[in-house]
Amino acid sequence: MAIIPDGISICLKIDNSEWILRVVNQSKESYKQILKATSVFGGVQIFKIVIDLLKSKIIALFLGPEGVGMFSLFQNPVQLISQLTGLGINTSAIRDVAQSREDEIELGKTVKTVRSWSRISGLVGMLFLLFAAPLVSRWTFGSEEHAMDFRFLSLAVLFIALGNENDVILKGQRKIVYIAKAGVSSALCGLIASIPAYYFLGKDGIAAIVVLTFFAVYFFNRHYARKEIIKEVDLTGREIFQRGKTMASLGSMLVLASVVHTAIAYLTNLFIRNYGDLADVGFYQAGMAITTISIDMVYNAMAGDFYPRLSAVCNDRNKSNDLINQQAEVATLVCTPILVCMIAFVPLLIRLFLSSEFLIIESFIHWILLAAVFRAASYTVYYMILAKGNTKGCLVFALLINGSLLLFNPLGYYLLGLKGLGIAYLLMMCIYTLAIVLYVRRKYGVGYQSTFIKMQFESIVLCVLILLSVLYLPKSLAYIVNSLIGIPVCYIYLKALNERTEFLTTIKNRFHGK
Repeated sequence: MAIIPDGISICLKIDNSEWILRVVNQSKESYKQILKATSVFGGVQIFKIVIDLLKSKIIALFLGPEGVGMFSLFQNPVQLISQLTGLGINTSAIRDVAQSREDEIELGKTVKTVRSWSRISGLVGMLFLLFAAPLVSRWTFGSEEHAMDFRFLSLAVLFIALGNENDVILKGQRKIVYIAKAGVSSALCGLIASIPAYYFLGKDGIAAIVVLTFFAVYFFNRHYARKEIIKEVDLTGREIFQRGKTMASLGSMLVLASVVHTAIAYLTNLFIRNYGDLADVGFYQAGMAITTISIDMVYNAMAGDFYPRLSAVCNDRNKSNDLINQQAEVATLVCTPILVCMIAFVPLLIRLFLSSEFLIIESFIHWILLAAVFRAASYTVYYMILAKGNTKGCLVFALLINGSLLLFNPLGYYLLGLKGLGIAYLLMMCIYTLAIVLYVRRKYGVGYQSTFIKMQFESIVLCVLILLSVLYLPKSLAYIVNSLIGIPVCYIYLKALNERTEFLTTIKNRFHGK
């Protein structure tokens, strides 16, 4: 694998060696920034992963598959209402904060607007769920048995909105360390509280833990956001409305995308509950959880750092192209070894992070993990659409991805059960990736260079080979073969990552106090 991206290698033909060195160093610094944002090797992020995995283990042990399913069915309506009333400002405003960082007056106005709109949306959402709780209970569980639970969950809607207003400030200003610390702290609170709640209350403690979790997110986001000194400005109600309306013009399309996604997830859960049972909902959600916890760390960094950086340079095609390729390369180099190891040892992962009761989802997880290989390509270029403020594009691709799931999920589950849901997700991801990559290249002239294309192809081939070994070889032999493949793969990708970022040198220097 080449150390320098193709676009940079052209400069080697220039005689001015000092200029060449400067360009190469700039490229390497960009890679370093991406890796720093991702925080894969930081203790904070690793700690958060451990916490999230422990939470999954606790839910699986204390509540079983039905409890996991109920947990998901409680969260779906809460998230749906939060998205509808939030108007997508928690996402669209990140761009506004990022673009006004250098102007303290404009930054103050943006933050004031975000806070005001977030608080109003939180109150509206809370009141809606408070009064609609019986109806939501009937939709979700077929009776009003859980109406009081949903009334209590209305507090979660408020805390989500309050947490989002501070999250926007941190992400817009690229405070990656604060974001990570807030995430760890809130996750740790949720973990500590969940043990006695689930042990003593069982399924009756689910609603309380959901509310407590979102309150913790709000509390710690607020704590770290207040560390940022933002100039207080006075705005009239009319000014707040007009500025918020502008944010909502992009956010409304983004919220439609989020709402469609959450609605499809909600409908999928309801379909599984009606045509299967609540335990299958739990199996489905547990499988999705353990396949996404580790690799989502990489992609969440895109929202926290990559999105604001791309927003700042999105009008410069060359800079945008370089940044997108660099981000995609780092994401692939980090995620491929993780995916290879996870595909190879799925039964061990299930026993470790869930319980033997969940071994039924082994094949489902295999297909979900294979689909995850395509995320580096699709998610990276998607942020170009966001950075450009292309609301129509956001909506179109939200409809594409969720329309595909709406078609494939019921068919897959009806024909092949839980395994069919995994295959449906893979088909959706293939269609989505191809469509969005072609769209961004044609619309903005931004696309992937040969270095990343080669890297992505290698990643797909490796994961397919590992999966074939798992499916068709005896388990003991498959473990041996996959170990022989996995160890060299991890070494090669680690070496390539170090060539781009010099992270091993950084770790060594920090260890020695430099």
